[in-house]
Amino acid sequence: MDNNIGTDPGQQPLAPQNSPHFSKTFIILMVIVMVVAVGIGGYMVGANQSQIAQPPSQSLPPVTQPSPTPTQDETANWKTYRSSRCEFEISYPSEWKLDDASNKQEKENSAYQLGCVSIEAPNFKRVLEANTGMNIFITRTKLGTTSPRGFIINSVDDYIKSVESHPYSEGAAYNKQDKNYGSLSGKYFELNAFGKSASFVIVKNNDLYALSWPKKDDDPYINSINQILSTFKFTP
Repeated sequence: MDNNIGTDPGQQPLAPQNSPHFSKTFIILMVIVMVVAVGIGGYMVGANQSQIAQPPSQSLPPVTQPSPTPTQDETANWKTYRSSRCEFEISYPSEWKLDDASNKQEKENSAYQLGCVSIEAPNFKRVLEANTGMNIFITRTKLGTTSPRGFIINSVDDYIKSVESHPYSEGAAYNKQDKNYGSLSGKYFELNAFGKSASFVIVKNNDLYALSWPKKDDDPYINSINQILSTFKFTP
């Protein structure tokens, strides 16, 4: 009689049971895989959005600066007076006029001073006691000569002293200062004689030029004085 023990056909074999250590390791690996997958997916989504949000750069057309408006030369239509005797030229508004007869000083004091010209505004009137309106009177004085009142004119200061000694002068000159009109540099001063007057004195070689005008700030033509003076030029 065989002693083999047979297997009970009704009895099923038991499935092997997983150990607790194996289950925990598997869960941890799955969690790591999921975290990495989520990170990679987030990075890809962000990169795509960045590309969508930034359109391709386009070169902008160059900005053209507006050309400056040319300034109108107010003296373009002015007249020009040239004196070969006094060796200068000067421009003035077309409505102003010239009085070249003011050179009568040439006959009276030819060795001392030449009265070159008077440039007169439309409102100017010559009156015996005191002229009215606006004008510029230009004289030329030889340096080293003696004025009718005994002043030897060797400098601008000498000339100012001779003007102060005039019988119609009402005191010393004031507001004396170096000043420029256009390209000209000279001495500016004011004096009270038949009202307030202003003078601009220039020295060239052996000659002293004085440009004088009434100092009337309320005169309608006073603003033209600076422009007229700035056009003064010496000629050969």
